[in-house]
Amino acid sequence: MLTNECVTTPAAIWEKFQQPLSEDFHVSNGGHWSLAFSSALLEIASHLREYGKEPQDYGLPQPSYIGNEVAAEIQRWSSNIPQLLSTAEQALIIFNPEQRQIFEVVWNAVQQNLPLCLFIDGKAGRGKTYLVNTLCSQVRGHGKIVLATATSAFAAQLYPGGWTTHSTFKVCMMTSLCYVYE
Repeated sequence: MLTNECVTTPAAIWEKFQQPLSEDFHVSNGGHWSLAFSSALLEIASHLREYGKEPQDYGLPQPSYIGNEVAAEIQRWSSNIPQLLSTAEQALIIFNPEQRQIFEVVWNAVQQNLPLCLFIDGKAGRGKTYLVNTLCSQVRGHGKIVLATATSAFAAQLYPGGWTTHSTFKVCMMTSLCYVYE
């Protein structure tokens, strides 16, 4: 229809009907509309390219490329949203004041879409793992992505979906050994 100029206002049609046009992708992307819209636009772009055209030729928005890792991470947790939110709510009830303060700082940054780099440190048995797991449940329960990392593989195993910091961020860990001959 676009390539034969049967649609006079493609951008207006997209704005009005983007949700129904993206419905199949909504289901296959774990109920996330932003992924669904992008997938639908990618599909439209694919068909247009067969005719040597691009979405912008018709005033349509550019599809945002979402990598397989992002889509996989969202789909991984999307089926557990009610359980994740329930877990977070229950944990909030028993947090100590320091845990609650850290939780609120992180959650406020997430809600306001602000960057935040945080390193949680403390003595054993103080609730660090419990706090991080609760934060992960809260963030994932709201359909967002969180990367829980730890400095050791043993500690990373304590977080669902956890990885070591160096493998997640591709940090090269180098150890040097120096021996002085006398």
